[in-house]
Amino acid sequence: MSRPDIVSVTLFSLSRLFITLLVISFLAETGVMLLLPVVLPRTSRTFEAFADAVLLTLIIAPVIWWLVIRPLQGAALREKAHAAAVIAHALDGILTLDRRGIVASCNPAAEAMFGYSSAELMGKSIESVISRTDGEGTSPLSLIEQLIRNFHGPRMGLEFNGRRKDGTELPIELSGSVVRLDGQETLIAIARDVTERKRAEVQLASLNARMKRDLDAAAQVQRELLPHELPQSMFARFAWVYRPCDELGGDSLNLFQLDPQHIGMFVLDVSGHGVRSALLSVSLTLRRAATSAG
Repeated sequence: MSRPDIVSVTLFSLSRLFITLLVISFLAETGVMLLLPVVLPRTSRTFEAFADAVLLTLIIAPVIWWLVIRPLQGAALREKAHAAAVIAHALDGILTLDRRGIVASCNPAAEAMFGYSSAELMGKSIESVISRTDGEGTSPLSLIEQLIRNFHGPRMGLEFNGRRKDGTELPIELSGSVVRLDGQETLIAIARDVTERKRAEVQLASLNARMKRDLDAAAQVQRELLPHELPQSMFARFAWVYRPCDELGGDSLNLFQLDPQHIGMFVLDVSGHGVRSALLSVSLTLRRAATSAG
């Protein structure tokens, strides 16, 4: 159901509830006004008004409880249970902090991440489980101020070193937001273990470095296959410029003396045609070089 549909259904339900309460109030007041002269025939107007108010309250109160308070209480309990289930089963660690950086609560994922029980974490400073990645010593206040500024601002994940109960460290990414609870600012911090991501980044960087070394070596081989000496002729001058679109393109060219009156030249354009074409270009160039040497 879309948001406009939910809003329309809610408004319809509230309107129907309002009309129902009005009708019940009207009927209850009508019944009390008809009943009072029969039950209390000779009373003062003051006592009659008091009795009217008491009877109307006794009639309306159960109706309001049944139609309004009980459904709202049930909805609140269901919402609370739903939120508790989401937090309890979240894969990321969730901690609530006050402005001093003191942990007020945490979920099971945070317990597993840092190796502390909920009772052990509550009351601890956030600095006892995280520290800056740059290794600079900072007070809990400056650390919590950094979190508050980030949570109020772009809410980008900040990287920290997490510290487990046994002293081992792990890289974590901390994000969250600032909310007001009971009139005070409370930080909701979400801690994510990024150990696997960091390991993958290191592996990717190593693979990229290896690929770059291989490409540089292949490019050097390719440059060695280009002509180093150009044929001499009384009727023409030759020059070439080689600018591949990438570090390793596979294109090649050559100029060579066929006989005193003739000069041969070829250009192999294989860029964008795959590895097979590039290897064919190298093979032909090497064959031509071997033929010239023989």
